[in-house]
Amino acid sequence: MLSNLFYLEDNETQRVEYKSIIKNIIMIKEYDMQLVVATGDLHELMNNIVNSKEGLFFLGYGNWGQTQAGLNLAD
Repeated sequence: MLSNLFYLEDNETQRVEYKSIIKNIIMIKEYDMQLVVATGDLHELMNNIVNSKEGLFFLGYGNWGQTQAGLNLAD
């Protein structure tokens, strides 16, 4: 079964770097996964998870100047 991955990070430099790493690992290891969204926008992330029943989430810890934004979203 195809697993969905979601990545939220407000730091664009980190987001671009980690997005590339994630996609390369999926390709090299031939995992049955897809990176659905890699964004710094919480609303874009939420719009993409509406139709997904489950997934793997990578959430930046301190988004938008809030020190625990990623943890709050996970909650």
